[in-house]
Amino acid sequence: HRCEARVQLPGDGTQLLASILSDIGGEFGNGAKACGAPASAGLCDLPDVAGDFIWHGFCGGASYRPQATGAELISAPVGHRGYRVYVGPAPTLGTKAKPATSCKAIFDAKASQGDVVYWIDPDGDGPVAAANLFCDMKNGGWTATSQGGTCTSVKSSPLIDGHTTCAYVAPEFMKSLAAASTEVRLTVGTEFGSWAEVATSTNGKAIDALQSGGTWHNGATWSGPWLWANGCAPALAKGWPHMFHGCGNGEAVHWVLGPQNYFQQPVAGVKYAVSATWVR
Repeated sequence: HRCEARVQLPGDGTQLLASILSDIGGEFGNGAKACGAPASAGLCDLPDVAGDFIWHGFCGGASYRPQATGAELISAPVGHRGYRVYVGPAPTLGTKAKPATSCKAIFDAKASQGDVVYWIDPDGDGPVAAANLFCDMKNGGWTATSQGGTCTSVKSSPLIDGHTTCAYVAPEFMKSLAAASTEVRLTVGTEFGSWAEVATSTNGKAIDALQSGGTWHNGATWSGPWLWANGCAPALAKGWPHMFHGCGNGEAVHWVLGPQNYFQQPVAGVKYAVSATWVR
């Protein structure tokens, strides 16, 4: 008996036609319980089934278990009993099995699980690796890309979760994420999520700098009362994550790693315990 199932693969959205052989008489649906399949599983003899998880169970005694999707969708029949194929539900957007390109993509897809960490992969199958990043969903899907505060050094990290201070996403990741974004938001406060002050970009130059590897000394403008000025050459602003150096003015924005053990602050020094950069 031949059973054909059209199954959607994760990632590129293409479909694979799987031809399954069995010498068990009747339809593939017969004997499904003997294979240990859940009642909700879709049987392979459905005319057109789509999903990202492929399930199979051998009727020769092996227990029901998940089978990863990929080029080897189904193995050869086992013994004289053949096999069964089931299609389970697609993974949730923003999980390790199905990373999203941004927090905004999750928000727009109505797949939000709240203000938590999600898997983000801005270039999909491209060379930039996925990262675990905090998403601010209550404000429309902002992606956290750095967390500052009191720092003697900083490092790039694939994890920005509200606890990883003195960390930022790698420059290539930021460029890729910024390429699909239009806004930048800067926040500072006593703890992550409790923001006392917020600055949001008001022209396209802030996101342009993140896309190109430049700095915010390019004419980027912002909402809020922060002072965006410098009285000397902004030597500490070198491109992400060191974006603005209010050199010569201690009351100006210092969104850099400064010599007084601060990272990304609205002044020269630690005005707030926590800061964060977001894009959307």
